[in-house]
Parts: sequence; structure tokens; C-alpha cells
Amino acid sequence: MAVSRKRLKDQRGPPPQFATIMRLSALMVTCLGATPALAQSDVQAWGGFLASGTVRGQLGVWAEGQIRVIDDIGHLGQRNLRLGLGWEPSPDLSIYGGYAVFRNTPVEDRASSTEHRTWQQLLVTLHSSPKLRLIGRTRTEQRWRENASGTSWRARQMLRGVMPLGKPGAPSAIVTSEVFFELADTRWGVRSGLDQVRTFAGVGIPLKPGLSTEIGYLNQTLVGRDRPGPNHIAQITLVARF
Repeated sequence: MAVSRKRLKDQRGPPPQFATIMRLSALMVTCLGATPALAQSDVQAWGGFLASGTVRGQLGVWAEGQIRVIDDIGHLGQRNLRLGLGWEPSPDLSIYGGYAVFRNTPVEDRASSTEHRTWQQLLVTLHSSPKLRLIGRTRTEQRWRENASGTSWRARQMLRGVMPLGKPGAPSAIVTSEVFFELADTRWGVRSGLDQVRTFAGVGIPLKPGLSTEIGYLNQTLVGRDRPGPNHIAQITLVARF
């Protein structure tokens, strides 16, 4: 143990912000790995893109898509697309709304389903400095399932922290946490109350001006009785900002 500590001390590591994020991520993975077998946690991979920006004055556009491979990364479980228009009066404030469609293909004998959503969101920069940028996002969704009655009303609150690891153009450490609240029961299985929490820790890597990729670990914790345990997800997102 003493030798290992000496080696770690002698090595020249990355900036302290990055080291802190990686330690927190490792601690999270270790703790979640101790989840009882009955929790039935899953290993997944999510890949997607996000493109947003202004096209004329303060008129903004939003396009987001993702595929989710579930069941120990062996089954394509979901494809989704989210489109919207918005108003961006400043780089620190935007309001968007639009339409989204989700195609779910569960494992085993459960039937596939298509879900349609209308959505609204508010993005606000809460803090901005050379060392840290904090962003809050409040999103509401109205969800409908084909061949099922009832509307699900859901509220989502996200906090995102971005910490540059060097000079402008260098990678950044990224941490996000998002809480999902269901506001009404539905006949197709939604129950009101706290639904899930998603926590992400990773790195943002600039590719060129206006284009970057975000790679990291996402923990999805589902809340409620008879819900599966936390899902451990490798996530990569291509982000374009114009």
C-alpha cells in the first residue's frame, strides 16, 4: 500500500477538478455495485446528438436524438427524437418548446409501444466563472401512448456543472443531476410522485468550434416499489451549438 501511495504522489496527474470528478464517479460506481441482486440492475449504452442555436435573431431551434441499448447492452430498447423552437434573448437564458416521439422495444414478451410528447423548457445560467459554470434546466412534458388512454404530466429539474480542465479549448469535467416527478396517474402504468433520478459524470471534449462530444457514466435510479434497480449506463453525446 505504501508503494502504491508513493507512486501516486510522484505521478503528475490531471488538474484537481478532473481528479475530484473521477473520484466521485468511482465512488458512485463502487456503491452501486453493492446493490443487492434482487434489484435487477442493468448495464446499458446510450448514444445520441444534440444540436441547438439561433437561426434568425433570437429565434432558436432544438434537435435531439438518442438510441438506448439495454439488457446488458444486448437489445435495442429505445429510439427517440425531440424537436423544438425557442427564444434565446441572451447566451444565459432560453425558452423552448416542441414535440418528441419515443419508440420503445422492451425485452422478453412485453409489447413495443410508441410515445408522443409535447414539451417545454427553461434554460438558465446560474453561475459563470473561469472555473465553473452552473446551468439549471426546468422541463415539463405531456406524454401519450398509442393505443392507451390518459395523459402523463411530468416535471424534470436538472442541474449541470461544467469545470474547464485547462485553457479555452481544453476538455471539461461535467456533472449533471436530473430529478423526474410524475404529476398524475395514468391507466398505462404511470404513478404520481418521484419517478427517477439521473446522475452523470464525464468529460466534454471539444472537436472544433461549436462541436464537442460528452462521454461518461450515467446512473439511472428508478423510484418506487417493484421497480428495477439502478441502471449503469455508458453515455456518449455529440453536441453542436451554433
